[in-house]
Amino acid sequence: MAWQALKSGMIEKVFYFKQGSKCPDLSSRSPNMMRSVSKIIYPKTKGKWRGLVKSEHFAVRWDAFLIIDNPGVYTFYLSSDDGSKLYIDKKRIVNNDGLHAMRTAYGKVKLVRGQHYLFATMFQKGGASGMRVIYKGEDTQNRNRYVGYGNSARYVPPKGFKEEVYYIKNMKKLPNLNRVAAMERIRPHVVYAETTQRWPGFKQADDFAVRWTGLLSIRRGGGYRWSLLSDDGSKLYLRSNGAKKFTQVVNNDGLHGLKNKEGNQRASGKVQVRLEYFERGGKACMIFRYMGPDTENKMVPVTYRAFVARYTDTKTPPMPKPKKSAKKVTKPKPKPAPKPKPPPPPPQGDGDGDGDGDGY
Repeated sequence: MAWQALKSGMIEKVFYFKQGSKCPDLSSRSPNMMRSVSKIIYPKTKGKWRGLVKSEHFAVRWDAFLIIDNPGVYTFYLSSDDGSKLYIDKKRIVNNDGLHAMRTAYGKVKLVRGQHYLFATMFQKGGASGMRVIYKGEDTQNRNRYVGYGNSARYVPPKGFKEEVYYIKNMKKLPNLNRVAAMERIRPHVVYAETTQRWPGFKQADDFAVRWTGLLSIRRGGGYRWSLLSDDGSKLYLRSNGAKKFTQVVNNDGLHGLKNKEGNQRASGKVQVRLEYFERGGKACMIFRYMGPDTENKMVPVTYRAFVARYTDTKTPPMPKPKKSAKKVTKPKPKPAPKPKPPPPPPQGDGDGDGDGDGY
């Protein structure tokens, strides 16, 4: 692997599903979470690991290139609860598999100078959990060090979009996606043509939301036009170099049929991109395009050729609460004036004025 393509750290993928009695095969599964970590250090605990949402029934895998400067025999120690395994250059070096409390197993391997593919995995069924990967050899002065010490673990940032999928019912607009994803994966572009069928890899055709993130490289800075063609709603946020926060560039939210919305935003260098989309029912479509100096002013899809996924935790800023309108002060209506009482009736008599009723 080209050295300039490597970044410090390793890729960690977390899978939430019911566990058995040994490390599961994760090769055909999509993770619920992907991120980069510098070392594998998870002390024994009955609680949740940092960043995880479950403390039981999960599995994890780590992928990296181990950099060896001084050739020789290296010893690797794998401590875990429950089971774990470690591979170097596709050869199993340590087997610590099975249901058990925190325990350590080790293995030795002769390594030459250069890059070596490292793969570690573990699973947790119930109770306490933990995981640590330590090694020692010429590069560590024969002292125990965590793998990743001295920038010894590196990974290749994948080209394309980090895609997070969520299954949510009864949506009328884009929901808050700061929750556990049902699936995370890398996609070369955001081009899902209009269809009533399930998108490739999705479990269902309706009631889902998606977030795509990554870093877009703009070679020629200038004015760019951004397009979202979607059914149902979608939004686009951009964050340029030096900007403190994302700017909403296109708002195509809400329940609607196939609709295109566009927005203008200048861009140059590395631009952080965040796309969000939801589908409630019927046909579904989502296509992300742009045009500007890099595209010869032609509207084209954004692809992996200019896009790199980021393994950082993605968060959507909280939606601003609608401003409360000032309450109208209603003046009490004046009470109507009381009606005047009618005058008393005249005294009854016989017409002679003396009021005695005798007529004379």
